[in-house]
Amino acid sequence: MKNNRLTALILCLSLALCIGVFAAGGSEGESLISLSFIRQYFEDNFFAKANQSGHTLKDNALNNVDNALMLYKHSAVSRMEGVLTDAVANRVIEKILESPELVVETKTETVSLYQGDRIAGRPGAGIILKSGTAKICGGADSEVLNVTTGSTRTPGFEIRDGIYYMILDNDQSGIIITSEDAEVMIKDGAYVVRGYQTKYVKYADILSDLGLFKGTDSGYELVRKPTRQEAIIMLIRLLGEESEALAFDHTNMPFTDVTGWVDGQKYIAYAAAMGYTNGKDATTFDQYGVADAYTFLTFVLRALGYRDSGDDPDFVWNTSSVDLAIDIGLLTEEQCSDMLSSGLRRDHVVLICVNALFKQVNGTDYTLANKLISKCVVTQEQINAAVVKLLG
Repeated sequence: MKNNRLTALILCLSLALCIGVFAAGGSEGESLISLSFIRQYFEDNFFAKANQSGHTLKDNALNNVDNALMLYKHSAVSRMEGVLTDAVANRVIEKILESPELVVETKTETVSLYQGDRIAGRPGAGIILKSGTAKICGGADSEVLNVTTGSTRTPGFEIRDGIYYMILDNDQSGIIITSEDAEVMIKDGAYVVRGYQTKYVKYADILSDLGLFKGTDSGYELVRKPTRQEAIIMLIRLLGEESEALAFDHTNMPFTDVTGWVDGQKYIAYAAAMGYTNGKDATTFDQYGVADAYTFLTFVLRALGYRDSGDDPDFVWNTSSVDLAIDIGLLTEEQCSDMLSSGLRRDHVVLICVNALFKQVNGTDYTLANKLISKCVVTQEQINAAVVKLLG
């Protein structure tokens, strides 16, 4: 029995350590659970739950107990005394200890999210918004606990960054991202529900095999919305002019706001010099701004030889570009509707680019793929393999 009590206390100290680190939104000295809560519930109720399903947790806690005790032997009690209000402790007791799904872990994870993505989780799951904006989501009776203040928040409430929020019920309550992107820390059973589900991974593979789509350090990132710089890069690759762009002198860049990655500057300077883009205005390009569907379709239609300027243009960039894209088979009406409702994603970019390869360049008898073959950007064998994969 004495050993059981000691094990429970060790688990409590480990939990206090990990929670104190995770609750970054509070001021100095704020933690999560009062000393009376620990003594009354963690020594008895929590041990019963940990003994049933937490053997791995116990082993991990024991492995780290020496460090935990060394760091906290003089301050653990005082830190636990000053945690939060009794209201928070009572709320945690009511909503978590009654749940068989209680999870206690020390590991946190930072995830990159995009507009429409949600974070849900089991009771006790923790969320801290690091950047971007988000609001509470869920059913009419859902609520999420603001651990720092000890009060609950209901759907529609816009959360603050740096504040520790805890999910109380496994009812799909949580947060939904409202900004273009965001970074969120999650722990203890919190998980991501993507608002947009990728559909065109095969198309990304095809473009990657052709050397026309290289992804990022994080992979294809198909769910993400492309930047204006990325849209320009794809246009130049479809035109078969990447080597020319990378050799271009970018020092006469017309846009004063383009910075960072030197090759990225070269792509933009080259596109401006060739008349492929006019920027946001005469002096700004907004390289990291989001490229919308109309912008990207305009770039691809230009690559296919269609004009949106001069006398008798083929399309108007922010209206009839969609109609022309459907007419020539770049997208179906259903795909266009999906793209416009969710916003252009890199997923749509790879679909449009692969479809464009097999469309005739306006006013010619050859396709965009034929043009790339003639410029030695890709080979006929690579295009043949792309067709097999596309039809497979």
